Amino acid sequence: LIYVAMTIFLILYETAKNCGLVFGVAVLTFYLIKIFCTRLAESGSVHATTAQLKGHHWTLVDAFDAGYYCNVCNDSIYHGLECDYCGIVTDVSCMKKAEQSISCKSVAGVNKLEHLWVPGNLPVSSVCCVCYHNCGVGYGSNNLRCSWCQRTAHDACRHRISPNCDLSIFRQFVISPESILLETPNWRKRNTLVKEIHNFSDNLHSWSPVVVFANRFSGSGEGYLVLKAFRRVLNPIQVCDLSQQSPKLGLELLNKIKDISKMVVLVAGGDGTVGWVFSAIEEISWPENCRPTVAVLPLGTGNDLSRVLGWGDGHSGIVDAAGILQQLSQATPVKLDRWLVTVVSPTKLGMKWSKSEYKMNNYLSVGVDALVTLNFHNRRHSLPRVLSGRFMNKFLFFTYGTKDVLERMCRNLHMHIELQLDDKPVELPELEGVVVLNIPCWGAGVKPWQMGKGGPPQLINDGLLEVFGLYSSFHIAQMQVGLSEPYRIGQAKKVQIRIKDCLLPMQVDGEPWRQGPSTILITHFGHASIFASEQAMMMLPNATSQSKEVTFKLF
Repeated sequence: LIYVAMTIFLILYETAKNCGLVFGVAVLTFYLIKIFCTRLAESGSVHATTAQLKGHHWTLVDAFDAGYYCNVCNDSIYHGLECDYCGIVTDVSCMKKAEQSISCKSVAGVNKLEHLWVPGNLPVSSVCCVCYHNCGVGYGSNNLRCSWCQRTAHDACRHRISPNCDLSIFRQFVISPESILLETPNWRKRNTLVKEIHNFSDNLHSWSPVVVFANRFSGSGEGYLVLKAFRRVLNPIQVCDLSQQSPKLGLELLNKIKDISKMVVLVAGGDGTVGWVFSAIEEISWPENCRPTVAVLPLGTGNDLSRVLGWGDGHSGIVDAAGILQQLSQATPVKLDRWLVTVVSPTKLGMKWSKSEYKMNNYLSVGVDALVTLNFHNRRHSLPRVLSGRFMNKFLFFTYGTKDVLERMCRNLHMHIELQLDDKPVELPELEGVVVLNIPCWGAGVKPWQMGKGGPPQLINDGLLEVFGLYSSFHIAQMQVGLSEPYRIGQAKKVQIRIKDCLLPMQVDGEPWRQGPSTILITHFGHASIFASEQAMMMLPNATSQSKEVTFKLF
């Protein structure tokens, strides 16, 4: 609508040259539409901060499924508003009445947690927790669902249920509002803050509180579905939208928990988002042995770290929050090497040296591999709404990879860089790319170190990096279909790459840029704790062991 308003504005502006009144109308029209769009976006936005401790959180829904009824007037509803926290739906005209008459989840300040029954709009497969008969059909408000424990029941059976809610199967993961102690706001602190969180579970060792991070715009809107699904089954304060707040704010919530070591951070997004959360965890001072373990729910394309850990290449469709939490309860925490990438380069005057630092989980590359990624990112960021979606992402990668087969922008890379493994110089053949690998997967699922004759064992926590070369974009395409293998250079604890005399494309964990003459040093930073699935544990031997003493190997 803003673009439409701008078009109208430009048309009327031309007319305004002859008529000042029309110009005034054009300006007024533009700002009215802009204000309307802003209010519309705000009504559909998600705010999961500690300041919003009660009240509904509405999201506009263009089209409800057939059979939905307004929770206020009980009329059939086709479009309207839905609360992301408790799940009630209402017409726009009934919204104020719903806010006054229907309670929502209270995220804190509750003495005793009771069932919060929401009438109607149950799934067809719902079963009454009292009589065990189907309760997923029926007009209007005949049947009920608890917004906390997700139990369903007939209205006639509700009197047989205790008013106190035990959170059912979600008790292990939920931070109950009765366990949250709030800090009273004053004139210095306008927002109400969480002061402390006490364990409320009978068994301290079984409580594994979860904080969920997702960007509502990730994965062509899949991120919003993740936020919505987990707000329904968890305390909404445990679900954070990364498009509106940094992960550090959500992690501080876990840091308020006393005497608990089994804390989980679920990151819904790509490898870059996972790295962002890792860095935020490292910035916080945690009690001894209380640093949370990260779990990954992959969104979008790539997701090489998620593939290695057994969580797949990308989630799409309906988000089963209960099923995901069940998988986490059966997962195994493993150690993942984290690497420090230090880039030292001269300034333009050549008098001083600038220093930049990055954290690496997956891989670093210089040359043709990074060039394709750089071209993809530049194009996607120029038209983010048009060039979104997994299919479009793959199409763009294919397009730029094919383009470089003809152009060969990174030819003679070996003449412009110097490589050292564990302080030992390595002579390079004619290459167009060099990749430094920490995990088995690279390039959206390719396992280069295991291809062909294979190399020495590769682990995600052995303190070693694998280094290999790429001959061209065509070589990358051959590797992706299993028709070729990489040029294996070696394994090392420390890798140094010096760019001598030109600008070269470079990337760290999928974040690309052009790097001028500089020295790139990759050293071990530490370990991160992350969950692997049962299936992945069979493919990750000694994944929980400490790093081993292995010296530089050259092939």
